[in-house]
Amino acid sequence: MRKLIVMMASLAISAVAMAGNIFVYAVNGTAEKKVAGKWVALAKRAELSENDIVRVNKGASLSIIDRGAEKIYATGEVAEKSVSAIIKEQASGSASGQFVSHAVKSLFNGGTDNISHQAAGCTYRGDVVESDIAKAILSKKSEEDLRLNVDNAKSDFGIAFDLVDRTTGEVVNSATVGREVYFRVKNNSAKMLYVNVLDVASDGQLAECLPVDDAQTLSHLLIPSNCVIDLYDYPIALTEPVGTDNLILVASEVPYDLRQVTRYLSMKNLKADSKQQIGVYGKTIAIMK
Repeated sequence: MRKLIVMMASLAISAVAMAGNIFVYAVNGTAEKKVAGKWVALAKRAELSENDIVRVNKGASLSIIDRGAEKIYATGEVAEKSVSAIIKEQASGSASGQFVSHAVKSLFNGGTDNISHQAAGCTYRGDVVESDIAKAILSKKSEEDLRLNVDNAKSDFGIAFDLVDRTTGEVVNSATVGREVYFRVKNNSAKMLYVNVLDVASDGQLAECLPVDDAQTLSHLLIPSNCVIDLYDYPIALTEPVGTDNLILVASEVPYDLRQVTRYLSMKNLKADSKQQIGVYGKTIAIMK
């Protein structure tokens, strides 16, 4: 299995007072707000106004939650833009519905993301999403597949990824055990998508590559439409067994817990009969000593 080296502290940040309606939902990389002519780094739960001017670095992303409208908006790189302009541009691809209500609750739950999944998470969808995603993954397998692998041409969304060395910035397709890499995710679709990566090791073992926050909002794994995002803060270290691993990027319009998807995939006789739309993109990587 892949060993996560995630800086989990980034998933539990102090809350702010609920004075307004617009707040930072998540930041990957660096996003900033202009304050008195200076650029100040944005973090989860920071309050925003529609007139605020923000910028987002290359490879980074900023997602915004409107507590009043119960909508989420996400953007990739922007040089300098008002919050209102971002909301207007991203309105057609915004997320809304029951999940946003859950996201709002978890964002302002008193200081951390440690909100009860039983109390808040399952009330908005249960685990039907994970079951459907597992079945959808099976429906996108390669015809002559001997172990879990997907046919990229069957993806419902235009997505892809590269593995990038965390030290050198080099894109890699093979690596020695212990090498630290991160995922560079490319979302070429018109939808903002929640992603994770499933690792199928050479011995057939399944492992999830990216962490899930305790509140299961997946805010840090939300990839805006039509952009490339570096998940630099969530690296993995490649571990034994050596051989060829399949890495499968799975993208969904709604957040999902890949741990539960993996549980379903491990069940015998699971039928590939889901109509759930998902994006899939698989590639192999050689792991050597």
